[in-house]
Amino acid sequence: MDDLVQFLRARYDEEHLLAIEAGDGSPARWLYAPELVWNGPDGPRKAVVHFMGSAKAFIAVVDPEHGEDGDWQGRHIARHDPARVLREVEAKRKIVDEYEQSRAMGKATAANYVAWANNESLPHPEADEGTAEKKKQESGLGRALCLLALPYADHTDYQDAWRP
Repeated sequence: MDDLVQFLRARYDEEHLLAIEAGDGSPARWLYAPELVWNGPDGPRKAVVHFMGSAKAFIAVVDPEHGEDGDWQGRHIARHDPARVLREVEAKRKIVDEYEQSRAMGKATAANYVAWANNESLPHPEADEGTAEKKKQESGLGRALCLLALPYADHTDYQDAWRP
């Protein structure tokens, strides 16, 4: 699972960097604004998304041949603005952190058992509160990591062994 953790962290680092760059160095908000009109060189067009970064603001427009489909495209673009992507990356990183903490707790419990079995002065691991629950949590979080990796199945570093 160490490879999977590294893989996910690398993908999240990439997404974080892309979101910052797309937001012109800040966690920008992109707003769906179909009421805006952009007067471009080819005449007025319906503006779909208003990009507001720290240094510049600009809009995306719908080409006339896209018609109503442009509204859906605009909503999709705005929904995945840099600010949201950064929040999503942070949430996913916390899931990976939880997995690693749970796994470390499982290793500590295993070390506790070895010490107890060797008559060393540590308590029996079954006396640890929540040991069974921690093992369940670790396996559940491990499965969650495999699921989090699925969107990257087309990445060259993705391993089929991670597929749930």
